[in-house]
Amino acid sequence: MFVDKMKPWQYGYELEILKSLEQNYRNYNAFALSPFSQIKKNDIAKALHDKNFIYHLDLQKGYEVSFLRKVIEKKGKFTLYQDIVVGEKYPGDIVISGLVGPTKQKERILREYSTNNNCWYVGWKEDLENGAITRSAGFEYVGGKITSNGEIYGLWFRNASDGKGLRIHPILNSIEKVGIKLVGSIRKDVLDEVTKQYLNLLPKFGESERNGYNEKYSWAALALRGYTSDPFRFEKPSEMSQKWQDEHKHENFQIQYTSLANKFPMVLLELQRLFGLNVGFDRILFMKMKVGNKKHQSELFRHTDLCDKDFGFTDGKIMRFHIPIITNDGCIGTHWNINGTKEQYHMKEGEVWMYDTRKPHAAVNNGDIERIHLVADVVMTENIRQKIMAT
Repeated sequence: MFVDKMKPWQYGYELEILKSLEQNYRNYNAFALSPFSQIKKNDIAKALHDKNFIYHLDLQKGYEVSFLRKVIEKKGKFTLYQDIVVGEKYPGDIVISGLVGPTKQKERILREYSTNNNCWYVGWKEDLENGAITRSAGFEYVGGKITSNGEIYGLWFRNASDGKGLRIHPILNSIEKVGIKLVGSIRKDVLDEVTKQYLNLLPKFGESERNGYNEKYSWAALALRGYTSDPFRFEKPSEMSQKWQDEHKHENFQIQYTSLANKFPMVLLELQRLFGLNVGFDRILFMKMKVGNKKHQSELFRHTDLCDKDFGFTDGKIMRFHIPIITNDGCIGTHWNINGTKEQYHMKEGEVWMYDTRKPHAAVNNGDIERIHLVADVVMTENIRQKIMAT
């Protein structure tokens, strides 16, 4: 009988055993938005080799439970994204993740490992069972962690039952909990003038770089302010792929108004009215979401813009604001908050929406006309933070 040669990644474990263990993660992996976030047989083999994979099988009671366990060796931080710290981990802390099995057994595991050790549990925030088992096991919810793929992990913590080393967690600034918010509107005469000027020019939009969430080039953009004077060059060099940067390394990119900006003087004046005369800007774009057809819906799949490290609420960072110029009732957006809940919304023409693209978001145009938004990346100040929180 032919026997497959064992691969190095198996670390000596039989393939059928690894496949069987992987099957236990079908429901867990359904929450992953990237194959790199799934727990697959190669991950299990590596964890078994490192003695970080725990598997319990009780044939008499008819259950099996498995999870990953890690002992922290060096002090570190859990971040929501970028440099936003929600928790600190110390040597000796236990981190449990990838916990699958019957509910009662998962609760038992969490209690058991937090008896003599400070214990973290990392699980999908959108899996509601995680909230139930952690509450039952005496864990407190500390915060979330958002991945570049748009996934949301929850972070729960329990001090050791002996009460040693009571942990005080960082307090998250309340503005970080804001994902999308209506903060005002532009004047009707400005909206009419921008719409008229845009329709008169009818410029050809450049196509966005193909990626995993821009299905069939659903969106495109033109720059009023960008990193070259060419309005068709709306890309931001720092957030592009390494391959793209290598191909354009001899170009001189500097933030500037494009040749199209002088056609829309009312845009800058209105943005200054909204945000202040001394306000700073990164890019200012017209963004178009196309009309779908029978074969392909016009859709941006769930994603984040964490590739742009400049986004944030602190001074000098930038935050995005959307102003619909042309839209329809079929334009629906979805935004996921840091606690894993989602909200759907429709932005009306002329409204000004703060839009934190570090958090997962998606959009669809089910209407029969293209959606045109004016999008401004505004440099953050205390006045703008107050404007966001006051509305």
